[in-house]
Amino acid sequence: MKRLLGLILALMLTGTALSETVLFGRCPQTGDDPEPIEWLVLEEQDDRTLLLSRYALASLPWHDDREAVTWDASDIRAVLNGVFLEAAFTDAEREAILAVELDNGDDMGYGTPVGANTTDKVFLLSASEGLRYLPETADRAVSPTDYARKQGAYTNGEGNCAWWLRSPGMTPTSPAYFASAGDVGNRAHEVDETIIGVRPAIWVKKGSESAMALLKRIRALEEDARNAMVDQPLTATGIVTYIGKDIHGLPSFRLSDSVDGDCYVHACVKSEEEYTGIQVGDTITVTGNFHILSDDWGLVLKQSAVNQ
Repeated sequence: MKRLLGLILALMLTGTALSETVLFGRCPQTGDDPEPIEWLVLEEQDDRTLLLSRYALASLPWHDDREAVTWDASDIRAVLNGVFLEAAFTDAEREAILAVELDNGDDMGYGTPVGANTTDKVFLLSASEGLRYLPETADRAVSPTDYARKQGAYTNGEGNCAWWLRSPGMTPTSPAYFASAGDVGNRAHEVDETIIGVRPAIWVKKGSESAMALLKRIRALEEDARNAMVDQPLTATGIVTYIGKDIHGLPSFRLSDSVDGDCYVHACVKSEEEYTGIQVGDTITVTGNFHILSDDWGLVLKQSAVNQ
């Protein structure tokens, strides 16, 4: 019988990277009020997932003063790992974001100073990472949020903006970036310019939330945000309170935080074979697509799978 895992974001995803998105954290986008952040899944490993914001969330200078500066000493690094990290994520979400060692070398070959490698929770992609994870020019074209436009993001005729990278650029005062059309930037943008978009990247632990914590998190979202999560993969860990078929005749489990507790997650599994070896009272982890939230069932996950 498994023990409950810690309260961390579940990111059990399948499919190609750029076709998958997840909601994680909140920040202003269409106005001044925080909204769920949509992320592209760039890479999945056994225990972690690399995410890149789908939109340019801000338009900020890479550094406040026009001077020679590298990523390790930049103001944008301080903002992403300070104000943004604290404001955009809950305590549990921050716990799920991994501090990773970054190679900040001269991967564009400009010969400009590189500074020190760093360990960060939130970062910008390097030029080589951007080209590897987003190999097509169209993949690298991005539109800014309304919030970023208000901050000064400059857009082309297609509504897309340039976005900063953490790599050294053509001169010591001009970092690398992708242009609004998705090409590698071919002119120097100075560090203190405010027209370039910001796309944060994060590595997040794979894991699960307790059944009750997952239900509370979904219920706390606004209705539109909750509806936007339909068909998003979610993972829940809880104690089995029922094994059988639901009202539609589908094999299912009900998970709670105690054997006789209320039903928090109702998971519809693929077949009765997944019941094998599981009893009421066992703690299991179920992965499925968010289907519906109701007072009767709590959270319903369709197309679920049991991970014992």
